[in-house]
Amino acid sequence: MRNHSQIEIIVISLRQSAERRAQAALQLNSRGYSWSVQDAVDGATFLQKFPDEYDRIKRLRYFGSDMIPGQLGCFLSHREVWKKCIQTQKFTLVLEDDFQFHQELSEVLPIALENISLFDILRLQGFKNGWKYKVLKDYGQNKLVKHYYDTFGTTAYFVKPASAKILLEKSNRFHAPVDVFFSHDWIHRLNILSIFPYPIKPSGLPSTIACYKKRKNKLSLKKKWLTKIYKIPRSVAKRFYRMKTFPMLFFTKIKQRDEDTSGCISPRSVVE
Repeated sequence: MRNHSQIEIIVISLRQSAERRAQAALQLNSRGYSWSVQDAVDGATFLQKFPDEYDRIKRLRYFGSDMIPGQLGCFLSHREVWKKCIQTQKFTLVLEDDFQFHQELSEVLPIALENISLFDILRLQGFKNGWKYKVLKDYGQNKLVKHYYDTFGTTAYFVKPASAKILLEKSNRFHAPVDVFFSHDWIHRLNILSIFPYPIKPSGLPSTIACYKKRKNKLSLKKKWLTKIYKIPRSVAKRFYRMKTFPMLFFTKIKQRDEDTSGCISPRSVVE
């Protein structure tokens, strides 16, 4: 791969996940990519004690229930990759070990490198395929797009060292899963674009996050209303940030309901 030397590829994987590591290695080695493994933080570590980075007070206030151990381990694993990105000062492709190439990376990497000044994070995977978006650049098979709302998922994304530094600083205390944290643009203020259709998707292997899942207690009606009330200041902050930073959203979002997902718009003028 001609431009491969310009990027770092890091695969997040639990030590004991032999099948997932094997399928990741097969895909990358067969294409001649150099890559490294970031040993994932095992959620089992937090069955009895929460990590220091977890803001449990805020979590219970906003959601009424704790994050599950696997989600905690997953977030901390991504934080370790962000640290490496800062250390190497390299444009980094972050992969969770259940990734599956649906398009060659060599076909989408030139798009990423050509537009590197336009984004802070570039998604190569997302769960919400039907989310509306604006096309920033059309490359035929692929499009560089900005979604109106975050599509969730952290199976595959590019991150720049400067962006990794911000992600690390803003997640020093976290209260939501890492992909939900990505959607908190009013907190980290990073511009997330996507290559769409997504060239990478989850492979469908059994989840390693849910394996330590605890049964959630059903929230009482009072608790549900309290969480809604606690979220009001956060919602105000979110809307103020988006109205200030992306003023065109309030005009384009309404039009988008009746339009094709075509046309061009500045990447700083719309949000997820």
